[in-house]
Amino acid sequence: MSETSLSLLVLRTARIGTCLEFYRGIGLTLVEEKHGNGPVHYSSSFNGITIEIYPETQKNFTENREERTIRLGFTVESLTATLKSLETLGASVLKPPSITQWGHRAVLLDPDGREVEINEPPKIKSEVTMLTNRDLLTKVYKAFNARDIDAVLAFMCPDVDWPNGWEGGRVYGHEGVRDYWSRQWAAIDPYVEPVGFDADETGRAVVKVHQVVRNMEGNVISEGIVDHIYLIEGGLIKSMEIGKP
Repeated sequence: MSETSLSLLVLRTARIGTCLEFYRGIGLTLVEEKHGNGPVHYSSSFNGITIEIYPETQKNFTENREERTIRLGFTVESLTATLKSLETLGASVLKPPSITQWGHRAVLLDPDGREVEINEPPKIKSEVTMLTNRDLLTKVYKAFNARDIDAVLAFMCPDVDWPNGWEGGRVYGHEGVRDYWSRQWAAIDPYVEPVGFDADETGRAVVKVHQVVRNMEGNVISEGIVDHIYLIEGGLIKSMEIGKP
């Protein structure tokens, strides 16, 4: 387990004001932060280590009421290898591996019940990018199936380049896509469900889609698996292509 380094130390306290004064007195620059729906806390980073001070809550207790007042975080070269080593020792996994904005992460409990975060930084940018793209495209498919065209267009560049998979050719810009889908939805009833997300060698998002097309009487006229290949820039869809898996 080479290339392992301490990267995170979380302190939980019922005396957060006093602790802030103490650690600021040492010289730490602690700034207020809040992640999503989590609690307000205070953070300082130096020499590759982040120290966070959180208010103590009821969730900071294990089942046997032992306080988890300290949380450690380590950066490792391989999360898979580290977990394999720790699991042979009987370590408990509190949160299984997942891709986050900080990398590939899992949380375990040490023998005393302290939370220990193990993080493998992303080796390629596409790991974190794909997480963001997956969220965006999941919303796009949901809006498409709901026939909420304005919601879909909100995720597209103004000059989006889009395939006309129904009639052939391509359409351009928001009005081109709006006109195409308005005509399509008046004639057929397509439903698309994403069943897999990936990225190609150029970084484009590749979505494997189960597509069912019905006529206006509700009869299935085609069904199958296709690939939708997206170029996404600045959080907006720049272009899309249809391919075969």
